[in-house]
Amino acid sequence: MCAGFAAANAAWVTWAVLTPAETRGAEFAVDLLLMLVTTLGAAAHALFAGPGRRAAGAPAAGAE
Repeated sequence: MCAGFAAANAAWVTWAVLTPAETRGAEFAVDLLLMLVTTLGAAAHALFAGPGRRAAGAPAAGAE
């Protein structure tokens, strides 16, 4: 999952560096899509895949 977010962030930064300041149309849509994927994806991952989402009765890592 982390690799997916890292790849999306790298793509977004690369795309942002290569596009001119005045973007419209498809270039703007790609910028917006990459920004939404990285921002909302990271937020959803933090909400739903955090350490508080273990199955009931499952011991925590390192617990004996």
